[in-house]
Amino acid sequence: WLIILDEDKLDDDERAARSRMLAAADTQLTTVDRLVRQFIQLVKERRGHDLDQWLKDVAGSGIKALQSFAKGLRTDLTAVRNALRLGWSNGQTEG
Repeated sequence: WLIILDEDKLDDDERAARSRMLAAADTQLTTVDRLVRQFIQLVKERRGHDLDQWLKDVAGSGIKALQSFAKGLRTDLTAVRNALRLGWSNGQTEG
C-alpha cells in the first residue's frame, strides 16, 4: 500500500516508512515503485497513448509480477486501450 497509495493520502508515519523503505531498497523495488506509479497516473489521466511505452518498460524490467500483469493486459489490449481512452464503462451493467 505504501507504493500504491498517493503520497498525499499517506500520513506522516506512512510517508516516513515509504521513504525508509525506498532508501534501503534494491534497484528492483525502486523500479517497481516507478512503474506502478506510472501505471496509476496513466490510468487516472487516461493516457492510453503512453500504454505501449509502459508495456515495453515493464517487459524490460525483469520483474516477473509486473510482467505477468502486463501479459494479462495484452490479452485484451483493445479493451484496455478503450478503457483508457473512453469516458464510459459497463460497470453499471455488471453491478
